[in-house]
Amino acid sequence: MIASLFVSLTIVPVLGYWFLAGRGRAHAAAKSAGMPSGRHRKTLTEEALTTEALTTEALTTEALTKEALAREALTEEAPAPPAQSSVRIPEQDEPVTRLQRAYLPTLRWVVRRPVVTVLLGLLVLVMSGGAASLLKTDFIGNSGGTTLTVSQKLPAGTSLEVTDEAVKQVEASLNGRPDVVTYQVTVGSTGPLAAFTGGGANKATFNITTTKGGVDSLTEHVRRFADQHPELGTITASSGGGPTGASTAQVIVKAPDEATLRTAATALTAAVAKLPGARDVTNDLAVLIPTVTVEVDRAKARQAGLSETVVGGMVAGELRGTSLGEITIDGVGHPVTLRQGSAPVGLDALTALRLGVGPTGIPLTLGDVATVTRQDAPASLTRQDGARTAVISAVPTGEDLGALTTALTKVLADTPLPAGATAKVGGVSADQAEAFGQLGLALLVAIAITYAILVATFGSLLQPLVLMVSIPFAATGAIGLLLITGKPLGVASMIGLLMLVGIVVTNAIVLIDLVNQYRGRGLGIEEAVLEGGRHRLRPIVMTALATILALTPMAMSLTGGGAFISQPLALVVIGGLFSSTVLTLLIVPALYLLLERARHKRGFGADLRGTY
Repeated sequence: MIASLFVSLTIVPVLGYWFLAGRGRAHAAAKSAGMPSGRHRKTLTEEALTTEALTTEALTTEALTKEALAREALTEEAPAPPAQSSVRIPEQDEPVTRLQRAYLPTLRWVVRRPVVTVLLGLLVLVMSGGAASLLKTDFIGNSGGTTLTVSQKLPAGTSLEVTDEAVKQVEASLNGRPDVVTYQVTVGSTGPLAAFTGGGANKATFNITTTKGGVDSLTEHVRRFADQHPELGTITASSGGGPTGASTAQVIVKAPDEATLRTAATALTAAVAKLPGARDVTNDLAVLIPTVTVEVDRAKARQAGLSETVVGGMVAGELRGTSLGEITIDGVGHPVTLRQGSAPVGLDALTALRLGVGPTGIPLTLGDVATVTRQDAPASLTRQDGARTAVISAVPTGEDLGALTTALTKVLADTPLPAGATAKVGGVSADQAEAFGQLGLALLVAIAITYAILVATFGSLLQPLVLMVSIPFAATGAIGLLLITGKPLGVASMIGLLMLVGIVVTNAIVLIDLVNQYRGRGLGIEEAVLEGGRHRLRPIVMTALATILALTPMAMSLTGGGAFISQPLALVVIGGLFSSTVLTLLIVPALYLLLERARHKRGFGADLRGTY
């Protein structure tokens, strides 16, 4: 911005002088030769008619009549302002362009009816406020990635063979789809505990690479398939590799003990699952994994000369072995693990694991000093501020994260919780609220700074308020274009609104500044507004059109992977610039007229044609 300002004030004037100097010399030569140019032809013709009438008719009645008729005909050729003053400026003699000819009738209507114009503008603002309630909101939006993770879970205890058969049916639904490039499936899980706990045999994970823009369509296909085939287990799809994406709302539940936490989390999960705007509702306490618990009897272990730590180390050594470091062969490192025999398989084998020789000389097994059991436990245990915590996650059915957050807040207020349990909305919903609050504050600060600069520039407290009217009317177009395109209001859109504060005020500045100049040169207020609007129409329209065209590639998502940020930003700027430009050319002149007339009536301005 600073660089462009420097170029505009230094290089552009020089280039303009080089390119326009020839045209200026030609115009001066034509004028010195007595040949009227286009902009002065009417004045010279009028003078010729006057001279001819005075010399040939000698100021007779017939001559005066002809001269009056000629003047009337010339006046009809060029539109005259409604309020004539005794002062004329050279710009008033310039020919009217097609664009000005289309704009001037509307501007004259505004000058004659400023109150009606302002009321219509207020009506537009009220309608914009109503339309804003229809906007969807999100945080950052879909990143436009090409990866999708599909998880399939069958009932606990399902064998690996049955899970594999169910997975093949899901694979059959993916084969041949044009939005699927490649996919990889992992059935079951591996690890030292999986052999005797059955852990992971009922689960499968699909890692899918889609075509550009194919994530949404494939996600919808997977959800429809899951609804049609409940016998294949629970099938969920999430982009970005997990459920904690940029569009996932969360509820944070806290309780002093596990039983209370589980009761509260279960009740809230059931309530959230009933919301029409929520899907893929999960509860991290509800995700159970099979685990093996070795509970050491301290008394028996002490009699055998062992401790809990020693027993735990011996069990881990049998399952994982003892790492002896790494050996390098042909430049490749290989880990070295020491293990006696193979790892135990099943609970019976683990219970019969030999730990050594007891005090009586009899071989000592793990079952002699500990109890080995298999049970399901939560996949994760979380604490916040010392309290047990559970996280309930839900994905909005559309792109309206704000609507889901509002619904979650209502659920928290309506759902009774056990004593000691608390719940609040968190995750991306909390991040969205914080980001919107900070950007809203930045928007207010930007408006205040802009107003202060305008006050210092114009030397008035009231005229800058007229200029600032362009800002709310910019929101009108921004809201309208977001609704038309179906894009939600997110962080990128808010940044676009912040940018509009400085962009849209520029149009009003160049308009009112020229009007003030014309008034300082002696024109009446109506004449100054008409001439200022006429001569600032083309630069205002050209500036807005150039900016809109420059942002069009971004608005059409032609900028690559960053389109999820650039597109809503461009849409907001384009819509806001369009509406503010149109309404600035109408509302600002009306407010200016009302302000200056009120100042004159109260005695703040003795002469409307004086300087301001």
